[in-house]
Amino acid sequence: ADSPTSLRPRWEESSRYYSQFCGAPASVYDGSTSDPSDDVGNRSRYAAWQNEPGEDAVYVAWHTNAPDGGRGTSTWVYGPNSPDGQYLFSGVEGSDLLAQKIHEEILSDVRATWLPDWKDRGLLSAWFGELNPAHNPEMPAALVEVAFHATAADVDYLAEPKFRQTVARAYMQAIIRYFAARDGYEAILPPDAPTRVAVRAEAGGVRVSWQPPPSDTEDVGGHAPDTY
Repeated sequence: ADSPTSLRPRWEESSRYYSQFCGAPASVYDGSTSDPSDDVGNRSRYAAWQNEPGEDAVYVAWHTNAPDGGRGTSTWVYGPNSPDGQYLFSGVEGSDLLAQKIHEEILSDVRATWLPDWKDRGLLSAWFGELNPAHNPEMPAALVEVAFHATAADVDYLAEPKFRQTVARAYMQAIIRYFAARDGYEAILPPDAPTRVAVRAEAGGVRVSWQPPPSDTEDVGGHAPDTY
């Protein structure tokens, strides 16, 4: 339902109000003296509140960066420092491995399919509230500034649905690689969607046909399907 105040979908509002709408207690959505500050810490507090005991979960955030003039992708873990370019990791155990996997996957996939010199802005730490273990001690956490929303050249990519799909798939594959590396298994990536899907009427019924997704040699898409 849309909010009666903003007249916007609930998911477009501050996370503080969305969590309150979803039934979270005040300890989740009202953690500070101001609503803007609540919005930052609430995101990970809400994830921890939703996480059932014993569930194996991670916390990942998709952000876009500023100011104008910047290009490329940076990935962040929690640390005691301001966002000054240092790497002083002190977050939840496993966050460093998770962030590394996500950062490497996004850069590799974007460079292979979109822009070979897509800028690597580094794996960094900062005291971002969204990554603070005080808000969510249950999950490894990473935050990615995928591209710059204030730089026209980056916005052209962000506005392209297929680019966003590339990045979203990279997140998913990186999370699989994280759990596989952590637990000592080989990573098995789900295939991409089939292509050339068609439904044809035939006597007595219909025939559904498709082609398997293309197999690539650049480690971008998923693994080939075994069967359907």
